[in-house]
Amino acid sequence: NPDILEVASRVECQVDEELTRTTQTQVTPAIVEIQTKGGKSHTLRVNDRKGSPSNPMTMEEVEEKFHRCAEFAMRPPSPENALKICSSIRQLEEIPNIAELVRLFHGKP
Repeated sequence: NPDILEVASRVECQVDEELTRTTQTQVTPAIVEIQTKGGKSHTLRVNDRKGSPSNPMTMEEVEEKFHRCAEFAMRPPSPENALKICSSIRQLEEIPNIAELVRLFHGKP
């Protein structure tokens, strides 16, 4: 998407060594600073990012992310297989043979 690429070209990422050094958790907080064309600056600090142990994603959020990311796989699963994969993972402990799940990732029903 050209619009997204244009915005991304204006993004600069930096590691805040002080933040990394003073944080005792496994997931370092994130600070986002946006500077407008008018010179205003807006800053937001997120200590517990979504998906971190202290702010876990719901199963629905994980499945939504899987569907979005699966589209970019070298061999994306069919929409039908993607739904079957999510269903299988929800019932992972009841699957008699994990090979069934692996086959879905390889495009086999």
